[in-house]
Amino acid sequence: MPPVVLGFGWCHSGIQEGCIYQRPPYQALMASRCGAAQRVLRLASHDGSIARIPLLVRSLKGGGAEAFSAYGYGGLCGDPCCIADVDLHNLKMFLAKEGICCLFLRHAPFLGNHEFWPDSVLEVNRRTYEVCLSHGAGFDALLSSLPQKLRASVNRATRSGLTVEAADLFSWDHRLEAFHRLYEARMCALDSEPFYRFDLPFLQSHRKLLGGACRLLVVRCAATDSVVAGALFLIDEEARHVHYYLSAANEYALRCQGMELLMIAAIHDFGMEGFSILHLGGGHRLDETDGLSRFKRKFASKRLEYCVSRIICDQGTYDYYRELLPLRYPSLFLIADARGETS
Repeated sequence: MPPVVLGFGWCHSGIQEGCIYQRPPYQALMASRCGAAQRVLRLASHDGSIARIPLLVRSLKGGGAEAFSAYGYGGLCGDPCCIADVDLHNLKMFLAKEGICCLFLRHAPFLGNHEFWPDSVLEVNRRTYEVCLSHGAGFDALLSSLPQKLRASVNRATRSGLTVEAADLFSWDHRLEAFHRLYEARMCALDSEPFYRFDLPFLQSHRKLLGGACRLLVVRCAATDSVVAGALFLIDEEARHVHYYLSAANEYALRCQGMELLMIAAIHDFGMEGFSILHLGGGHRLDETDGLSRFKRKFASKRLEYCVSRIICDQGTYDYYRELLPLRYPSLFLIADARGETS
């Protein structure tokens, strides 16, 4: 049988299905950060099934536009929808007619939604990790089930006077400010790309837009009565998933295994709340030799492939806009990113 040809169009409203990264509050958060407009691409099959792709569409200096998944994860949601080569061709034509010269998709490994795309547009970017959570085990039982090295890390952190605290409604702002100071210092030390140097108002806007779906855990040092590490988590109540989102620690916390303590506390606490999966995200390198990959791998029950798609809808237009203005970061696919306009 010939493949079912899909029809493409724009939805008039945001979506409610999919993961937390795909839904309107998070999309609005990142649209503001990127100077982009929220759009939802609609994929309709002849059998009546509908799939959707949340996108951010950004106008380019000098004309034209580009579309991309928000920072984090995105891609297809809704009804299962296999995209054949003919559909990919038609998608490129549709977006090109809409003035969009390229499309960058960050597929969601925990949804497996990259599997609906042709291999020709899939690129394994890195591995991500997830933890299967236990609903009934107490902290001591969890600790006894850990590998010896992790138990030693937790014991070292507690002997160093470190404890993990959850920010409630009344302590959120104060603790977020402390966490942001750690985060800002860490990003500067790593000489990270400007996009990732999130300022305090941007972090505060997570709480405003996501509400209780954004949680903050911090590590406090008893000796100095100060926050020495922390992490933001995104909560997907419908799927019963939790996502490890942003983290930072000072040198003392790293030396005393404070992040290991924080992660084990998160695994325990979210498991006790009845969540089933803690998705840790990935590291920095596909070969998993970097420190962040090694850290996350210690806790993981499962390893997933995180795929991206870099799709040029109109090659001539894409090349024209890449050559129109100087590129500060020519290795980046999106034009505004390559120009350094998104910092």
